[in-house]
Amino acid sequence: MKTFIKLFILLLIILVSAEAGAADETYEKALQLFKGRDYKNAVVYLEKYVAERPDPAAYYMLGYANYELGNFARAREYFDAAYLIDPDFSYRKIFEHSALLDEEMKLIHEVLELSGAKEQIGYYADVVGSSLPQLRHDLSEQKMRQELLKLIRDSFRFDKIYLSVVQVFQSRFQKDHIMSVLSWLKTPVGRRMTAAEIEANNPEALKKIEAFAGEYQEIGTDRKKLLMRHEKAINATEMNVEVISVSLLEMLKSMQDQTPEHSRLSSGQIEAIVGKIRNMPQEQLKNNVMVPLAYTYRELSDKELETAIQFYETPAGKWFNEASIKAITSAIGKASREIGEQLGKALVAKNIPV
Repeated sequence: MKTFIKLFILLLIILVSAEAGAADETYEKALQLFKGRDYKNAVVYLEKYVAERPDPAAYYMLGYANYELGNFARAREYFDAAYLIDPDFSYRKIFEHSALLDEEMKLIHEVLELSGAKEQIGYYADVVGSSLPQLRHDLSEQKMRQELLKLIRDSFRFDKIYLSVVQVFQSRFQKDHIMSVLSWLKTPVGRRMTAAEIEANNPEALKKIEAFAGEYQEIGTDRKKLLMRHEKAINATEMNVEVISVSLLEMLKSMQDQTPEHSRLSSGQIEAIVGKIRNMPQEQLKNNVMVPLAYTYRELSDKELETAIQFYETPAGKWFNEASIKAITSAIGKASREIGEQLGKALVAKNIPV
């Protein structure tokens, strides 16, 4: 009898070990597909994995994969499942029980941390939400504003935006460039630049920037020329135009998908609306970014600003800037798409033409 029990326990251990090994292989395969941005196939493996192990990392990846595939309602369910299991879940935990947290990913996380991008991503929802008008009298309008704020906070949630940014940097990864960027970010000037950008991009700074417009007029010609060179080096105007255009485009397209076909805007009409932004005079567009730039770097000396310009004119600086613009545009575009879908559904439900 004892021999039978021992054999039974041994067999049970073997079976459990085999299942665990198979589950681990499923997770590794899912993670490889996820990192390769093959979200459709990643979902297949992840759903198989969570059926055996209700793991927050797998649920989170399922959420993001569905988010990328445009299945926003499903994505929210999986995101909620991840945080229900682990309220302190973070993107890094995806790789904790995998060998795939390799040097590449560590370097990307380090760059996003040292550049201040990670902290600034946390401001996005509040910055976008602060642009909504304050409605005080009409209770229905106040309720609508609160619903919009909730939608913005959910769509611009840190974990969604950050993961999207990481994915873009991963797709454009170049080790020699990223090492040069890290070296720059660790210099005294690089650290001062990062601190200035973090301070200027938090929600509380918006009113200060508006108030700074008067002071900008008093800035000397040489300083303004230096700021304009910096604007050119970092493509600030291009980034602003691209972010606004893509956000509007994705939101409008997503809203139309929710409306009856006979009342939809055509692709040509949508492009015409977005084109009005892209076709604004360059001088006007540049003027819109010069005051924020002047405010952001107001504490930096001309020499420090010159040093920054020189870095951004290097191949590594250009790579970092281009990757950053692509990452921000992609992430905000996806968030706008989600907002558009929810707005479209809400407006159709209330019989309001989209």
